[in-house]
Amino acid sequence: MFVAAAIQPESEVSPPSRAARAFYCDALGGRQLSRVTDGSAGESLWFVIAGTLIQIDPDGPFPGPSISLAVDHPHDLAERCWDAGFSVSVGDAGTDAPVFVFDPFGRRIELTGHEYAATSDEIAAEEGR
Repeated sequence: MFVAAAIQPESEVSPPSRAARAFYCDALGGRQLSRVTDGSAGESLWFVIAGTLIQIDPDGPFPGPSISLAVDHPHDLAERCWDAGFSVSVGDAGTDAPVFVFDPFGRRIELTGHEYAATSDEIAAEEGR
């Protein structure tokens, strides 16, 4: 059974959860969904970014599986992540080289333009899973 609860005020949020919010909401411009628990001691955080639902388990194994997000301006978003202090990997300016950002837990997120969006199956195949 899953129970939805209100999003906690920032003062009551654990440091890993605060880091997740800073990355997924502030840097990537996503939206956090209501906190969901399954009755266990841990909690999952859920974010929606560019129409993609992303689950974060601050107490779970890191990093989670890689994600590909189709966004309007990948380089601008990567720059915003860099300015916020997060790790970024970009190719040469003016190229179609992949743009990657890394969440606070080490998860690799590829930022693509809408025309280059990869499916999660393609990402898994690339990673050899």
